[in-house]
This record gives sequence, C-alpha cells and structure tokens, in this order.
Amino acid sequence: MTLDDYVFGVLLGELPYTFDADTFAAQAVAARTYCLYCIDKKMSIYCAYDTPENLAARYGEEYAAASVTTATEALEATQDVIITYNGEPISALWHSNSSGKTENSINVWGGEYDYLVPVATYEDGGYLYSKAEFSIYELSDLLFRAGYNYNMKKTIFMTKNSSGRCGELTIGNVSLSGCEVRTIFGLKSTDFDVYFDNDRLVFEVSGYGHGVGMSQYGAEWLASRGYDWQEILLHYYPGCEIVRQ
Repeated sequence: MTLDDYVFGVLLGELPYTFDADTFAAQAVAARTYCLYCIDKKMSIYCAYDTPENLAARYGEEYAAASVTTATEALEATQDVIITYNGEPISALWHSNSSGKTENSINVWGGEYDYLVPVATYEDGGYLYSKAEFSIYELSDLLFRAGYNYNMKKTIFMTKNSSGRCGELTIGNVSLSGCEVRTIFGLKSTDFDVYFDNDRLVFEVSGYGHGVGMSQYGAEWLASRGYDWQEILLHYYPGCEIVRQ
C-alpha cells in the first residue's frame, strides 16, 4: 500500500471521528513519521489500523462516513509532512493517555531519545482511571506463570521512576519492573498505586498505554484550547522539527 493509505488506516483505527481536526492532523504526522522511521530501521510496526468497511460493520455507515471525512482532511492538511530530529525521521511513538506527565522511553524499552522525555500533559477522557484486583491465589498463579515462586507474604514496596510511574515493585519475595507488572497483571499503564485489601491485591491505575511520546487525549485537550497540530507535535516531541519531504 502507499504511505497515505497506511496513514489513513491508522487514523481510522486510532481516533474517534469526534476528535478535533488538529488532533487528527497531529496523529497523521506522527503515524507517517513512525512508519518511515520503522522502514529505515527495518522494524515491524504495531499499531491500530482499520478500514471504512470494518467501521461501518461495527458502528454503522454514518460513523464510518464521518471517520473517512475527518481522516481524509487530516491527510490533506499534512501532506508529506514529517517530524525530524537531526534531519532524520523520529520514533514518533504515541499512546492513549497519561496522568499529568508522559513517560521517558528509557524506562520502557531502555532506549534513550532526546525527544521522548517526560512532558506535562492534561487530558479529558473516560479512560484515565481503572482498577484491577487479584486474590492472593490469583496473584501467586500469575507470578508462577511468569517464572516467579511467590512466598505468599502480603508485603509491598514500590519505587517510582522520574516520570512518577512504577520503577520497581516488590511483592513478598518477588521484585518486578514496572513494565513487568503491567504485562503480568494486564494493567492499562505503569502509573499505579497498589495495596493489599485483606487477601486481595488491588491496583488503582492512571492512564492507558506505555506513556511514551504523544498522548492522544492530551493532544485533544490541547486542540480544544486552541493549539494547532504543529504546536501539539512540538509539545510532545520537544527539540524536533516539522518538515515537508
């Protein structure tokens, strides 16, 4: 497929058509840039992608038609525009939402990028808070499946990283990184508080996604307050340039 066809499908899969035009435009540029970055690095791409037919089947023809219109306008407004750092396309990662601050890439994958650093983010979204609970037996089973033998002690110690998310969590005799905790327990993010309530381990989670790069709900918050798509991108990818190929 062409690059535009790819970006079009990402827009349909990543955002509801009700989002602001500048949020869509920012997402279009991020998706185009990330695709070029992955091609250059010979990396696979994992993100939401959809088609008008699938949207119509799930949400109806009216929703699909509105999504196509919004995505097409975003493509036209940002034709051939990408984000660069030192003249190269950036790893323009994005996520759904964060609680107050985005994440540093080094805390998630170990790779450090000058433009994937924590920045303030404000959001209006219904997905910001979630809760997950596990009995002590479910906890033991999940840890065992992940390769850990839990001693069943209800002690917790957590350290947080520079972004305010979980850096390391120790439950009983088992120590886990924040990313391991998110994976093992299926949490929406690594930004959480955790405690035992009798024999149940409770996670109270803020945000949705890995937290690195552009927050989609944060972008929508900025757009609703008058920021254009260029300003949104430069906020979430500081020190970068927006250029036309």
